[in-house]
Amino acid sequence: MAESEIPVGAGIGKVGAWVGIASSVVTIALTVWNVHTKDRIDAAEERLKARETELHERAQEVEESKEQVVRYTWVRSLFPDLKSRDVQDKTMSLALIRLALKPDEAKALFGGLALSTDRNLQEAGQKGLANLQVEASNDLIFRINGEQAEDRLAALSKLTTAYKGSPATVSAVLRLFDDASFPQLSAPGVINSLYYLANTDPGVWTPDQVSLARQAIAKVNSRKPGSQTQAKAQALESFLNRVNP
Repeated sequence: MAESEIPVGAGIGKVGAWVGIASSVVTIALTVWNVHTKDRIDAAEERLKARETELHERAQEVEESKEQVVRYTWVRSLFPDLKSRDVQDKTMSLALIRLALKPDEAKALFGGLALSTDRNLQEAGQKGLANLQVEASNDLIFRINGEQAEDRLAALSKLTTAYKGSPATVSAVLRLFDDASFPQLSAPGVINSLYYLANTDPGVWTPDQVSLARQAIAKVNSRKPGSQTQAKAQALESFLNRVNP
């Protein structure tokens, strides 16, 4: 074989090697391009979703604003009833206003009415604020008669700290001793209720509340309570002797 001749097999091998390299390069390039294209598509989709979310939130805000205006307009229409001499009309209107407004909205409205120069609106605002306070303490009052000792004590602590000067809360706790409610009051519930009442501000009590508290003590004693309950009842009796409503 002449020195200038190239073996056929060797030439084919080199061509095959170059084809393989070229194929690998093309495959890598296509892979990179596909990844790049997918990233761009994903980014575009994310921007589209973000835009759709923004538009949805704006539409929701507009609807909420419309709904708020409707509620405020309707609440404003009830103001004449707040000036009514009819106590039932006032009470019903205050209840409807509370149902129509969120807690912070109701607090702002009743707070504003309480500062009104109109005596009727001022009284309505004060009553509305008192009702809100009772509403906030109702859960605590329910919990001091609950099943879990730890939760009862936590509720009692907060009730005694945050609502010791609340006449409305005093009345709400006294109602636990009503004939219809007293049978459902557990022994811990009785103790906690008596403790709260004996640790309130004596300056916020009314003669009617003092009378109801003495009736409550009589009902408790009729149960032939244990020593701990008796001690709490006696503490409340001593407290009532210091009250000068």
